[in-house]
Amino acid sequence: MPDIKLDSTTVSQHGKAALSKNNAAEYDAERLEALGYKQEFKREINQFAVFGFSAVGVLTNWPLNVGLGLLTGGPAAMFCFLGVLLCIPQQLPAILVNMNWASLMISAVVVFSLSFWMVRGRYVYNSPMQTFVKDRTASKTFKALQPFKHTTQPVNLLKALSSASFSSTSATPAEQPQSIRPQVGASSLFENVQVESDNQVEVKQVVEKEYQWSSANFKTSPQKLNMIARQIRNLPVEEAIQQLQYSPKRSAKKILHNLAFARKHAQEQKEMKNLVVAQAWVGKGRFIRRVNPHGRGQFGLMHHKEAHMKFILKEAPKKDNQGIKARRNVRGWKETKKVWTPLVENKPIYNPKPFYNW
Repeated sequence: MPDIKLDSTTVSQHGKAALSKNNAAEYDAERLEALGYKQEFKREINQFAVFGFSAVGVLTNWPLNVGLGLLTGGPAAMFCFLGVLLCIPQQLPAILVNMNWASLMISAVVVFSLSFWMVRGRYVYNSPMQTFVKDRTASKTFKALQPFKHTTQPVNLLKALSSASFSSTSATPAEQPQSIRPQVGASSLFENVQVESDNQVEVKQVVEKEYQWSSANFKTSPQKLNMIARQIRNLPVEEAIQQLQYSPKRSAKKILHNLAFARKHAQEQKEMKNLVVAQAWVGKGRFIRRVNPHGRGQFGLMHHKEAHMKFILKEAPKKDNQGIKARRNVRGWKETKKVWTPLVENKPIYNPKPFYNW
C-alpha cells in the first residue's frame, strides 16, 4: 500500500479528482486512520512527558515538578523539565545528600517501566507511534526517538540489543549452523541418459567449388556480346578457348584472354580441375551519346555502347565409366530411336489427280 502524505498542498494538488473512483474510498479510510494515529501519538507523548517529569521530580526531590507534570503533561511540563536541567548543576550536592534509598527505588521502578513501555511499543506491537513515525510527513525529531529497528513480529531482546551495538553482560546462545543434507554418492540413472534420437548427427556436405570472373567494360554492343556468351556456355574451358580462338568476332579475343586468366586463377587459388563454364551472362556498361552531323545544318545522335561479360567456372562432375552395364536396370534402356530414312518414291499411285487443279 503506498504511503499517503497528509500536507494540504499534496491533497489540494492531487485530490480526489485525480484519483479513480475505486481508490477514493480507500484514500478516505487511510487518511482518517492516519489522523487517528496522529492523535494517539500525541496522547502517548503526553503520557511519556507525565512519567518522565515525574521520575525527574522524584530524582531531584522536587514536588513542584512532579505536580506540574501530573497535572499538565504538556507545555508546562516541558518548561519544568528545562527548569530542572538549569537547576541540577546548582542543586547536585543537595540532591546527593538528600537522596535516600526509597527515592532511589522509586526512580528505578519508574525508569524501568518507561524503558519497558518504549521497548514493548516498538518491538512487540505495531503501535500508533511507530506507524506515524514511518510516515513520510513525520519530522526527523520523531524518527530519532526510535533507536531500534522497526518490526511487526516479536523479537528476542538480547539479539536486538546486540544488533543495536549495546553492551550486555548476559550470555547469548551461539547460532547453530544450518543442517546440510548429505549428498548421496550414487547418482540417478536418468540424469545422464542421452536419447539417441535427439542427437543430431552432422553430415559433412561436400561444398561445390566455383570461381567467378568478370571482364571490364569495353566498347561493344551487348546484343553482339551475348552471342559469344551463348556460344561458350556449358562448355569445358579448353573447348571454349578453342571456339573463341577461331571466332571471327572482334570481342572474342578479349573474352578469350579473360577466360584464360580465370582458368589460371581458379587452378592456383582453389585447386580446381576439369573446369566448365557453368554460367555466362552479359551486363551493360556506359551508354554515351555523341553528335552525328548531317548536311544542310542538320545533325543526329550516335550512341557508343559498352558492355562486359561475367562467367562462373565449376568443376565438371565425374563420368560413370561403366557404360551400358550401369543402364541395364534402367527402364527402357533397350529402346532405340528410329533412324531417319529418305522418302522412297517407288510406291504405285492409285487414283491420280489431274495435272491442273484449277
